[in-house]
Amino acid sequence: MSKYQSTTGAIGFISGTEKDALSLKNGMVQNILSGDGLAREDAVLTNERLYYCIKSGVLDVHYQEDIIDLEDITACKITDLKPYGLLVGAVLLMLASYFWSNSSLNENPGQGIFLAGLVLGVCMIAGFFILKKSFLEIQYAGGRIRFSVKKYKMKDVREFQRRIYLNKDRLEDQLH
Repeated sequence: MSKYQSTTGAIGFISGTEKDALSLKNGMVQNILSGDGLAREDAVLTNERLYYCIKSGVLDVHYQEDIIDLEDITACKITDLKPYGLLVGAVLLMLASYFWSNSSLNENPGQGIFLAGLVLGVCMIAGFFILKKSFLEIQYAGGRIRFSVKKYKMKDVREFQRRIYLNKDRLEDQLH
């Protein structure tokens, strides 16, 4: 039996033939920094199942544990949201405020316009990093799980997705 222990406290895999293939974990700090709140979650892929556990909250604590047979997985989606418009808008705003503050058309030249544009531009850049999100969604007969993979390299997320389908194919071959 494996020494796997989920975020919710469950110990071990269902079957003794399961092997720990791959894991994606997000601790409380990573979820807070990525804007996903006070949660700890992990997804562990074995050669037979996907184990997903989440513990969220402080005063009202919520535990969820999903154990999904690989043959029940119907889709695996990666969503990568990057609002580049905020970065472009920030640069344009800062440039416009700089040129307007130094323009001869401006009756009261000074630092006020430039400073306001700079502050708004920095807020827009911060907004880009706050709104930037990446998710892995796994759909299965009876539901779906969706978790943040913002801290992971996209290469690692794609490898996790690929392994799901490789393990599904191996199980299917064993059944035939």
